Amino acid sequence: RQLELAERPLRAYSWNLAASLLGILAFLAVSWFGLPPSLWVATVFLGLGLLQDQTRLGIGLACLAIPAALLLHDVSTPSDFSLWTPYQQVRVMKDAFPDGELRQTLVRVNHTAYQTMVDLSAPFLDRHPGLVEEPTDENPYNLPFSFTSPAPRVLIVGAGTGNDAAAAVRHQSLAVNAVEIDPGILALGSNHPEHPYSAPQVSVHVTDARAFMRRASGPYD
Repeated sequence: RQLELAERPLRAYSWNLAASLLGILAFLAVSWFGLPPSLWVATVFLGLGLLQDQTRLGIGLACLAIPAALLLHDVSTPSDFSLWTPYQQVRVMKDAFPDGELRQTLVRVNHTAYQTMVDLSAPFLDRHPGLVEEPTDENPYNLPFSFTSPAPRVLIVGAGTGNDAAAAVRHQSLAVNAVEIDPGILALGSNHPEHPYSAPQVSVHVTDARAFMRRASGPYD
């Protein structure tokens, strides 16, 4: 309707299209840099204030950016912090032994339990006997390798923070394709205590699992 009322509709349409493209680029930047809601909600209020014809209303909306940023600010510590990925909010909570050594890292996605990043390497378990209740071979991450051939080729769909990849490396897998769509989750996996994503036999793929399977060569064990 506003485009029809404009004196120069073509120019008005060009401005409208440019603003739409700018919005898409802004959304891409927010996702790419993982910016928190305290920043982008405050920016929205500032933008709304600038678009108002009435000065008083514009100033009022712009001032709302301050309480919005304060209310949405996430107080974090090195052992308890949140990340904003292109797909979700990820909260990371590190649990350490009294001597400071990392015991495990709890990961929650959108306020729901997602995964516990654990160290199941032999040296770590030797230093902390009794930490894992079930026999090592019966651990859910190790168990699949009791039923496959030696040096298997492994495909991990939804590789997460690297527990499955670490298990594949521990069992001398020939090749491991780790597929994970969320780059933020993979970034957490780079800090996995066993560093599976740095192993030479592990290939990391940041993509949708269905897209990967359409071009995967295989075979996998």
